[in-house]
Amino acid sequence: MRRFSRLVCIVVCALQLSSCSALWAQAISSRVADDLLSLEGYRGTVREQGMFPGQPDRELVREVIYRKPWQVRVEALEPEELAGSLFIYDGSQVVIWWPQELFGMRITGLAPAPEDAVREHIRRESKIGLDNYAYTLEGEFPWLEQPTNRWRLQPISDDPARLRHIAWMHGLYSFPLKMDFYHEDDSHWYGMEFESLAFGSQADVDFSFEFPENAVVFSWDLAGPGIELEAAQRQMNFEVMTPAWLPEGHEVSKLVRSSHDLPLLCLRMDSGATWLSLTENRYLGEMTRPPWGLQVDIAGVPGQLGFVGSFAVLSWVRERTQLTLIGNVSYPELLRVARSVGAAP
Repeated sequence: MRRFSRLVCIVVCALQLSSCSALWAQAISSRVADDLLSLEGYRGTVREQGMFPGQPDRELVREVIYRKPWQVRVEALEPEELAGSLFIYDGSQVVIWWPQELFGMRITGLAPAPEDAVREHIRRESKIGLDNYAYTLEGEFPWLEQPTNRWRLQPISDDPARLRHIAWMHGLYSFPLKMDFYHEDDSHWYGMEFESLAFGSQADVDFSFEFPENAVVFSWDLAGPGIELEAAQRQMNFEVMTPAWLPEGHEVSKLVRSSHDLPLLCLRMDSGATWLSLTENRYLGEMTRPPWGLQVDIAGVPGQLGFVGSFAVLSWVRERTQLTLIGNVSYPELLRVARSVGAAP
């Protein structure tokens, strides 16, 4: 991490001389992209706090397997009654599985993004972070015998979703090994930390998954034909909702109905390597709600937010419609999209 620290010092000096914050942001975001794209893969165990509201001492433990670029497999290990819950993104599909409810979701028809698109996505996300937080480098604090720098991030925007947090960033690959988020009153909102970590290509890891024959599975093929919004409104047995706000460069490019008889809808909103999708279905009760998640407010209704590698999954119910938003953007942007769903443009 010394090379990154030196880079920060050099760029900060240049910033002081030139007063050019754009140059600083570009240099840092490019370095983060280089670092992340040099990472071939890893396997680790992550311990999370805050995922069970009202149970501050209960932790979620999951195995995370990453393979370049962006392929991720996250499986719950503890608590025992939730073991086996799964999220997979292999470049061509997204799979979510809750074995205790025999319920799953699958989105297929995706195309792996080229490296230049992945690089642009990382740069964009890094730039958004730099625009919304003040960063303080506190020094080197090794974690799991890995070179690690600790950063303190203070929000400088008026977005209430952006919280003060501390991040222990890997010195070579620029991804967090430990993070802690705090509300304005200093209460703890969310924490995560790797308790084991091994690097490698992970080329031998099988990312495939088949649902049991007796599972209830909601599925969409985004390579299939789309339908018009008016047709979706007629065919669905719930209120079809669309977002009034999306990040720059994004739009609802396609509405896809599920291939089976149950009315289900998926809105495709991705751009390049920046993934956004919104699935909608009639609310069928607690079986189809995630068994854990950070509690968040979505325009007056409760939602559940979970992190899975570089992705976040946000679920909520509005009137008779259950919505699940999946994306690899920062969670404040994901919340902003969700809060605009169903709102007037």
